[in-house]
Amino acid sequence: MIKNMKFITILLTLLLLTFIPQSISQSPEGINWTQPAFDIFNSAHNPQQIITRENVQNIELKWIYQSPERPAPIPGARMAFGTHAPPIAVYGLLYFVTESNKLTALNTLNGEELWTFQYDPVELVLSEDWSMLEAQHSISFFHDLLWMQTNDCHIFAFDPFTGEVKNEILNTCSDVPGNSGKYVGHYSPTFFETIIISRVSAGGGGGRSFIAGYDEFNGRLLWQWFSVPPSGGDPEWDFKDAAKGNINPYPGDWGENDLIGGGSIFSLVAVDESTGIIYFPTGAPALAYDASLRPGPNLYSNSIVALDANTGKMIWYHQTTPHDINGHEPARSLILANATINGEERKVILASTKGDYAYVLDAATGELLHNPISFGAQKISAYNTNQGNNADMNLSQDVLEGNEYCPGAFGGAASTSAFADDTFFVASQNYCSKFNAGQIPYKEKLINGFRIEPSLAGQSSTVHAIDVSTGQIKWTFPIESRYQGGITVSGGVVYLVDISGNFYALDSETGDVLKKIPMNGAGNTGVTIASDANGDMRLFVATGGSKSGIITALGLPEESTADNDGISRRGIIGSLALTSIVGILYLAFLRFYRKN
Repeated sequence: MIKNMKFITILLTLLLLTFIPQSISQSPEGINWTQPAFDIFNSAHNPQQIITRENVQNIELKWIYQSPERPAPIPGARMAFGTHAPPIAVYGLLYFVTESNKLTALNTLNGEELWTFQYDPVELVLSEDWSMLEAQHSISFFHDLLWMQTNDCHIFAFDPFTGEVKNEILNTCSDVPGNSGKYVGHYSPTFFETIIISRVSAGGGGGRSFIAGYDEFNGRLLWQWFSVPPSGGDPEWDFKDAAKGNINPYPGDWGENDLIGGGSIFSLVAVDESTGIIYFPTGAPALAYDASLRPGPNLYSNSIVALDANTGKMIWYHQTTPHDINGHEPARSLILANATINGEERKVILASTKGDYAYVLDAATGELLHNPISFGAQKISAYNTNQGNNADMNLSQDVLEGNEYCPGAFGGAASTSAFADDTFFVASQNYCSKFNAGQIPYKEKLINGFRIEPSLAGQSSTVHAIDVSTGQIKWTFPIESRYQGGITVSGGVVYLVDISGNFYALDSETGDVLKKIPMNGAGNTGVTIASDANGDMRLFVATGGSKSGIITALGLPEESTADNDGISRRGIIGSLALTSIVGILYLAFLRFYRKN
C-alpha cells in the first residue's frame, strides 16, 4: 500500500511538472483569493504586482454574469439589500453566494456558470431557531473544500469542482444553553488546524450569542464561548474573566430578565496559526429593550476578544463602549497584522467601531498601543464610548428618545477594512439615528421598548487612511453616498464600490482617484483580486440589488499581460481550471498529500 501511495505521489508530481507551464516558477503572488478578506488575518491585501497604481487606469471590462432572480420571498422574512459576500477565487474558478443562500461557481475566463447550490427555502421556514433574516456575508476555502453556512445554521463543505456536499455540521444554533431567542447563520466558518471555528448572530432575534469550535472530521462540538449571560441573568457573570480586560467585575451585570440578548459576533474572525489564538469583535447589546434593565458594562458585548482556539478560553478582551445605548459596536471585521509602532515591529490587532474610533492593540496582551483614534464626522450624543469603568452603567435610551445622535446605529464604520504598508484603511458613514419608544416585537412577543429610526438627511461617507505607526490620519476621501462595502488594497491601489454603484481605484499613498467606473448596481462588499484560469489578474466586483447578484470581471488589456521582461502571465494556472484534467489531478494531489 505504501509503495502504491509513493507511486501515485510521483505520478501526480510528474504530471504537474509536465503540464503546468514553466512560468509557474515566476508566477505572481496572490493568484488565489481564498478567504472573505483574502487571508486568515483579514488583511484584504492581495500582494500581487500586476495591476498596480501605474496601470489601473487601463483596466477594462472582460465579462459580466447576472445570476437568476432569487426564489419567491419567504412570507414574513427580511432580506438584506444587495450582495454582501465577497467572491472567492481558487484554481481558476470563482464562487459567490447570494442573500437567498444560493452558491454559484463560475468559469473565470468567461463568467460561464459551472454549478449551483440553492438551499431549500422550505428548510428555512421549518427551522425553529431561525430569526427570519436572509443574509449571507461570506464563503471561505479551507482544506480543498468550499465552505458556507446557511441562515438556519447548517455548515456545508462542497467539492470546488462539482458542488457535491463533502462535509456537513447541522443545527449549530439548536439547543443552545441559556438561550430564549432566535439566530441567523450568515458567516462561513474559519479554521485553526482541524478545528472549525463557527459563529451565529443573534440579529434582531434576541439570541444568546456565541462562537464555537467543532471537530472537522466528526462534527463534534469541542467548545462554546458566550458573549452574554444566559436568559434570566447570572449575578456572577463577570467575575471569572473580567480581570483579563479593561473593566472591573460588576455584581449583577445585565440584570435578571429574559430579555437579555445581543453581543453578536457579526464579523470576520482572524486566526494566528503560530499561537493558536483567534480574534473577533462582539456587537452591541440588544437595543430593543430598555437599557436600564441591563445595568452594568454588559460584558462581553462591544468588545475585542482573544480566545484560545483549542479550548475556547478567553485570553484577553477590550471593551470599547461599556453599557452601550447607541449601537456603537465594533463590527464586520478586525485585522491581525505586523506593524511598526513607534519604530518597533509589533503583532497587532486593528479594529474600528460604528462610533467612529479605530483601535490598535497588542495581539498578545490586548494593550492599547495608541489612544483610540477618532475619525469621521461630528459625534453627537455618543454615550460611554471609551469611558471604561467611568461609564454610566444605568443609562436608558430615553436620553436619546426623539433626538438625533451621530453616528447612528447604522452609521459609522460598518464595513470590512484593509491593511497594507503600515496603513489601516477604514470607511465611515455619516448617518444619524434616533430612538422612538413604543411597542416593539422582540423574542416573539411585544415589549415596551425602543425602535431605531434612521435619519434620511445628509447621508455620506468618508474613507480614512490611518498611519498605524503614529495613529495619525494620512488622508481622507469623501463619498457622496453611504458606504457598506469592504475595502481592498493591492498594488498600491485602494478599491471601493459604494452603495450607489460607483467603483473607485485610489492611490493608497495619497487617496487620489486613479479610476472611477459606474457599475449600475449597489456595492455592499469588497473587490476580489485573483488570477483567471489563464493566469491573467482580474478584479471581480460583486454588485446588485435584492433580486439578483451581478459579478463583473475587470482586467488589463491583452497587450498589458506581460511583465517588463516580456514573460507572459497567461498559462500560469490555466491547468487548474475545471475543464482541465490536470486541474483535477492537482486537487487530488493536494488532498492525498494532506492525508498522508
